[in-house]
Amino acid sequence: MTVKVVSPVFGTSYNIGWIGFTRTYKSIMGDAIAYGERSELEASFPEVNHALVVIGAGECCQAHSGSGVAIGQLSEYLDDPNSRVYFRQPLGWTPELGAAIADAALSKQGSRYDDLLIAENALADTLIGTAANKVFHDWPHDKLAALVAKMTPGEFICSFLAAYALASMPCFAGWPLFAKPLASIDPLVLMEFGPFEDFINAAIPVTP
Repeated sequence: MTVKVVSPVFGTSYNIGWIGFTRTYKSIMGDAIAYGERSELEASFPEVNHALVVIGAGECCQAHSGSGVAIGQLSEYLDDPNSRVYFRQPLGWTPELGAAIADAALSKQGSRYDDLLIAENALADTLIGTAANKVFHDWPHDKLAALVAKMTPGEFICSFLAAYALASMPCFAGWPLFAKPLASIDPLVLMEFGPFEDFINAAIPVTP
């Protein structure tokens, strides 16, 4: 895996339909999410706590607490010295595929944020939840997340939205990660095991 530090230039270091992953420091929720995911996977990938879908130059579609699924500005992260942004290019990306991924995310614009699902994710990231999921190979988390998603239809958290947009593409049918309930996929899992090219573009504005 190659991680390249880049300037965030649309059309070069990121494009429509690419998935952005962010890590915001000095944020209680962001730190908690990143810690939980790191303890879950012990991955060598960069820590992240949010996922979004690029829909244009400087624009994204994301699920955010408070606003639900809405269009946002990448400057929220790229101009924040306490943030890191990592862009991943979907496998076989073409402008047409990128537009289809963006459209899939945008089709959920206006959907509510799933507070119950984020609470389930937090439970899965506790010491007890992590231990249980390790012993039972994520079965408890997958089942609970699927149950919550059934109870809150049409609601999303950030990584659920991004996973949905990717999994909606016929070219990614049968991708191993998407055999899991999409609601159970957190940002780090999607970043590491999603259908992406073998590089990460790291747009790092300022060292905090």
